[in-house]
Amino acid sequence: MSSPPLAYLRTFEAAARHESFARAAAELHVTPAAVSQQIRLLEDRLQTRLFVRGARNLRITREGRDYAASVGAALERIEEATRALSSQAVTGPLRIGTFPSFALHWLLPRLTDFRARHRGIDPQLSLSTAIEPLGAGGVDVTIRFGAGKYPGCNAELLMREYVFPACSPALLEGRPVPARLEDLAALPLIDDKGLAAGEQRMAWEDWLGDHYTSAMPRISLPDGLFTMQAALLGQGAAIVRQSLAGPYLREGRLVRLSKERRATDYSYWLVTPQGEIDPKTERFKHWLFDTLSASSPS
Repeated sequence: MSSPPLAYLRTFEAAARHESFARAAAELHVTPAAVSQQIRLLEDRLQTRLFVRGARNLRITREGRDYAASVGAALERIEEATRALSSQAVTGPLRIGTFPSFALHWLLPRLTDFRARHRGIDPQLSLSTAIEPLGAGGVDVTIRFGAGKYPGCNAELLMREYVFPACSPALLEGRPVPARLEDLAALPLIDDKGLAAGEQRMAWEDWLGDHYTSAMPRISLPDGLFTMQAALLGQGAAIVRQSLAGPYLREGRLVRLSKERRATDYSYWLVTPQGEIDPKTERFKHWLFDTLSASSPS
């Protein structure tokens, strides 16, 4: 039997330590459903039951507890070796370019983990809605949201994106979530005026179709950062990106206004200079893909 994926083992170790899928999910910045599915895949792979799932509680089995002790020790040795390698061989600033909404809602909450794993590297964020130059005088690596066409650069797909309407529970004032999309016309709508041509699935005109009129109460904001913040403040309903809204949905600060989600025409890309990349960028790249792998249910 081959070893399980490292992402499964990290998820299992957190779930075993907390004896809770919900608390493990909060630590790993994923949903409890993603944790549960990874544990089930791990159990299927090992052909061993690791947890007993009750209606209101979760209990680790004896086999699971023994396995968790070994896995935890192994992961700690990996962490120690990584920290030692990082501190000895790779040090200095790493200039990371990205756009403000992704930095605030996705990257910043996770950078503490990167710093802990690579103590010799100093990540420095450069925020801009424009594509920043790479290399001398620019940034070392950038994360962009687009079609993946960046001439003169290497672009690797990080993750695809989906959107859906959401709002703060306070906006509903205790009323049930509207049952139909057309019922959203009764709510103030937040327009993101920073949308590019390939993001029109994030516009209210596209979602509401014939039910959309210019007479609806609307708030126009310049970009996705302000749009998300306005939604969190209860100022209106917004079309939000799943990757950025996830934590706020889990915390109950946002509620979905439709079960439907739509794939965007754009995706997230890791963009680096052509040719061999420097060791700091390589460390960041591997950390980023490991983090995304741990967030994926498969």
